[in-house]
Amino acid sequence: MLNYTKYGHSGMPSFRFYFIGVSRKIVDAAALDCVDDQHAVAQAQQFLAERAAAQGIEVWDGARRVVSLARQP
Repeated sequence: MLNYTKYGHSGMPSFRFYFIGVSRKIVDAAALDCVDDQHAVAQAQQFLAERAAAQGIEVWDGARRVVSLARQP
């Protein structure tokens, strides 16, 4: 289980990125400090473009889901 902290070492909000596989289950995760939601969404779009195996990605800020993106066919 990932350890959640509200703010990262930079003092910015720490977002969690969950990569979703073909089985619709989490296959990988990453944590990244982002300035705001918009920056986190942009990073999620880049992550999804870079990871061919991921069918989708969800971004969370604590218990709040920021966005859920699915790979377009």
